[in-house]
Amino acid sequence: MRISVSSDMNEGVARLLAGELERRGHSVLPHGALRPDERDDWAYCSEAAARDVAEGRAEQAVVCCWTGTGASIAANKVPGVRAALCTDAYTAGGARRWNDANVLALSLRLTSTALLAEILDAWFDAAPSQEPDDRENISHITGIEQQPAAAPGPAAFVLMRQDDNGNRYVVARFAEHAEAEAAAEEFESRGHKQLYWVQAAEA
Repeated sequence: MRISVSSDMNEGVARLLAGELERRGHSVLPHGALRPDERDDWAYCSEAAARDVAEGRAEQAVVCCWTGTGASIAANKVPGVRAALCTDAYTAGGARRWNDANVLALSLRLTSTALLAEILDAWFDAAPSQEPDDRENISHITGIEQQPAAAPGPAAFVLMRQDDNGNRYVVARFAEHAEAEAAAEEFESRGHKQLYWVQAAEA
């Protein structure tokens, strides 16, 4: 299997990861600190590894950073990627089985050599569930990715301010009246002498 691997630091289990994967019979595509000619910031190298999966250059990926959180967030921004941050074997097996995860995120701080082997064992031993409810969840995730972002609704209410000279200004616009009133109360609680009030936005 072709596996893309990234890390923002060439230390800890990141140094062992490529060799361990190759020992298991996989070919490795390195990124970040594991590849001298690439940018090693976690957001960039994790994206690169995730795009290998999304665009078919790799079947799976393993992305690493100090906590694993940033790497998983960056990878999950790539459409078609389901990255799972796993700190133990049970989570890794479940991520493959129930979530059909195709990217494994690891913490350089928490993952020992022994734990790495256990996580990889569980990850590669598990297969995606074919149960109808599990497949429906994965289909729903794919549908979420394909939905266009909703355009913000028009502002229905405005928070107004009147200064000491009687000049009136729009401070902020809100879709909900309760949000506008809460903002007005917040400004008034600061002890400013100006007058604040909420009114309907002009059509």
